[in-house]
Amino acid sequence: MRQQHTLSPKIQGLRDLMSCGLDVPQFAIVPAAQDLDLDDSVLTEPDRQVFARIRNALALAAEDAEICLQQGVSIRSASEDEDTEDHSNAGRYLSFNAITDLEHASAAALHIWMHHRQRTPGHIKCPLILQQYHRAYFSGVAFAFLSRECFRLEIESYYGGCRSVVEGRCIPYRSSYEDDRGWHHKNGDGYECTRFTAHRELIDTIPSDVCPGMELVPVCYPFPGPLRLFAVPYTDELDLYGYRPQHPPHWFPATTCAELARATRAICVSTSMPGIDLEWGCGVDGAIRYYQCRRATAEVGHCGQTSFADVAQHGTNVLFGLPAAGGVACGIVRDPSDCITSPAEEPTICMLGEATVNDIAAIKNSVAVVAARGGMLSHLATACRELMKPCVTGIGLMLRNGDKVEVDGSAGVVRRVEMVCPVSPTYGQQSPSTCPEAREDAPSE
Repeated sequence: MRQQHTLSPKIQGLRDLMSCGLDVPQFAIVPAAQDLDLDDSVLTEPDRQVFARIRNALALAAEDAEICLQQGVSIRSASEDEDTEDHSNAGRYLSFNAITDLEHASAAALHIWMHHRQRTPGHIKCPLILQQYHRAYFSGVAFAFLSRECFRLEIESYYGGCRSVVEGRCIPYRSSYEDDRGWHHKNGDGYECTRFTAHRELIDTIPSDVCPGMELVPVCYPFPGPLRLFAVPYTDELDLYGYRPQHPPHWFPATTCAELARATRAICVSTSMPGIDLEWGCGVDGAIRYYQCRRATAEVGHCGQTSFADVAQHGTNVLFGLPAAGGVACGIVRDPSDCITSPAEEPTICMLGEATVNDIAAIKNSVAVVAARGGMLSHLATACRELMKPCVTGIGLMLRNGDKVEVDGSAGVVRRVEMVCPVSPTYGQQSPSTCPEAREDAPSE
């Protein structure tokens, strides 16, 4: 692999994984747009010559690293302001998975660069990481912290690709380890309907006239009911939803958790970083591949709760989720668009269905954030910790728009202080993409 490019923190993270002898899918570095003489004007209105230049850069990078496009590749940003010591910019920029031809890869690269230019000052370069796509059967995120006193590890995982966990689409399985406490695993009861991504090879048959809502049969996933397609795919990666299996694969947690503990401890020692964030995935055989490693900018709190709160027992005035970012705040529940336009004197609580950072402006303009799904290791949780916004994820339902609530991000608790009139508009009506809203007949405290 050629070494001529300045390493961004994200690229350095991949090198750190390789230096520890971990299995990393083949990857190549594609120069930033500026280094290919592609300025903003030609990116905005690209012609055939621009696409030809991008195709050539991708083809050279793939050939150099012996990456096979026909087997699928991932393309993601490696901006100079990602994964720095002070800020991860988690989820700020785009990535594309399971692309199998040069034309789509070129379009994805162009899209990443244009999106990056819209969000970043012009002097910050954005090389790309072109990586062989891994058909993950089970994947997740691991946060590890090493100090003189102890080693601590938090793992969130789910069936399918890593995007399910990092973008907060699913209700993940959780595993925690601490030297003086050992392992602790929380799986849930298996009755939650949730989303995840998977490669089409892991589905039995996909008809040519595939459409949203169509029932699909998995080859190897042990789901308790049918899986359905959430959206029409534009790559070989499918967006699915269905009832969550009660347990992870039989080789998880024992085998995989032990390997993740060994790997993360080794990385912390070799890089002298006290905390790291690791994205990983397993094939059907259970072998682990490592996709990304970055410095942890804020420590993840301890969690004694699960993301499967017993809402029926406590009523909808007290909801338990995961303590994604510490702190306490009180405000009015609003959807993301209302959070941006709300007057400054009105503290707002941003209510999200999934733990993503697509609505970063709304998150910054709110005093706290709540998400129906997602975990402590999602991009949203990372962003809220860096922004010092209290955040609770995985409460399992959508809060009523206009309710006044208190969010305790340190304990993972949301308390309803004042309820709006029952005829008030509700953000996130029940659908395959969201959890059911709070019941009107639930008992109060």
